[in-house]
Amino acid sequence: MTLQENRHYLLLVWLVITGLITFGVVVAWNEGLTTQLVNADRSRICLVIALLYVVGTLHCGNRIFFISSELNHACDVADSIAAASRNSAIRVTDGRLNFARTGPLPTCVMTEHLIDLVDATHEHRHSDTGSENSSLVEVLAERLKGTHEFGWFIVDILLKLGLIGT
Repeated sequence: MTLQENRHYLLLVWLVITGLITFGVVVAWNEGLTTQLVNADRSRICLVIALLYVVGTLHCGNRIFFISSELNHACDVADSIAAASRNSAIRVTDGRLNFARTGPLPTCVMTEHLIDLVDATHEHRHSDTGSENSSLVEVLAERLKGTHEFGWFIVDILLKLGLIGT
């Protein structure tokens, strides 16, 4: 069994990396290196950097859990679609995507995208939907990206504070 076969494998990888970093911080604390760092820093910018790092790490953990859950749901949707026969009717009822035999699919970003595709297909049967499909893919990408910009903002601030501190 490989790591990718586990559910929430992205979260597991993030936890391993975060655990190693936490272990390094604990060892540095135990050896007195963090105390020496804080005492040598007259501006106390290292404390601001550490606080922002913790906030960024928590945000990253939240986003990794979301993406990992969405990946699991996408695998469940793919399995449900594979289990349905080719002649199964696709219906959207009460905002949920249903196949005739497998029942409602889990509510996730992938099923929202599939609902958008079904709606676009029904609305534009006889028109050119090439541009419509590309905009739907962009909508899917935006739904998955979510609040990644906040993470990039934290990274940018940490880099600038690190350069100011040196």
